[in-house]
Amino acid sequence: MVTTIVKLFLALAIGIYLNKKKILTGEINRAISTMVMDIFLPFMIVTSVSNAQGADKGALVKYIIVGIAIYIALPFVGKLLVKILRIRAEDKVPFELFVVFANCLFMGYPVSAALYGDSSIFYISIFHLMFNIMYFTYATKRLRGDDKEKKEKHNIRALLSNGTIASLLALFMFFFDISLPEGVTTVMNFLGTLTTPLSMLVIGASIGTVELKRLMSDKQMYGMAIFRLIVIPVIIYFVMTALGFDGNLRGIAVITLGMPVASMVSMGSIQYNRYVEVTSAGVVFSTICSLITMPIMLMLLNHIG
Repeated sequence: MVTTIVKLFLALAIGIYLNKKKILTGEINRAISTMVMDIFLPFMIVTSVSNAQGADKGALVKYIIVGIAIYIALPFVGKLLVKILRIRAEDKVPFELFVVFANCLFMGYPVSAALYGDSSIFYISIFHLMFNIMYFTYATKRLRGDDKEKKEKHNIRALLSNGTIASLLALFMFFFDISLPEGVTTVMNFLGTLTTPLSMLVIGASIGTVELKRLMSDKQMYGMAIFRLIVIPVIIYFVMTALGFDGNLRGIAVITLGMPVASMVSMGSIQYNRYVEVTSAGVVFSTICSLITMPIMLMLLNHIG
């Protein structure tokens, strides 16, 4: 576990360095992000099924339902945060999105795997099936606002990203005990292992683009980080326990929903040219703070079991 955290930190540091040296520029960063999200991550999800064979199918159905319910509830929690922190009217939308979308993919996978093994990748993918659906409906609608020129219809292809399709495929393979040919699995697993190092470099490069001195003086960001990284995972822990989950399934839910703000929030704001500065700041600030909260959360979960 300690080794994994050190590797993540070093990868972040290298990403920052490469950005400062103008090697990992914004354009290259977006290209790498696309490769990870559309190719490497889906491969990792599909190959993770083999590590989850023998799990209780009934418990997993319940796990999926709970994940869906949590994502439906999170927008209301976001509105509550805005009221508690008395967020400025012009910043309400990004702060609401900070609550809903955690970096359960890029950072959640390697951190969970450090504590619960490679099978956690499969559990994460099915628990967060609603992530893409919520992003391409709720998040994009909030980011577009009332600008009629930017309104667009949500098509099935946008909702069903490669990651979502891979999660559904993995779920199908699990319930019907289907295995891919060994040669195919070997190649997909080889490419899937690129997900973690590349994603951490991307996050590090993003941190390198922000003026940290000014960011650290924003009190509302501290409040958001406490809520995103401490309050939410504590609530999820007690909710999952009350619903009868323990061990791996409970820990994975707590870890992934206790991650910093998802970089997709910042990417979406850039796409619609709204809230760009505040969303970038939220992603970077929460990621920096997670370097403190993440090891503590892992140690506590390791102790609790």
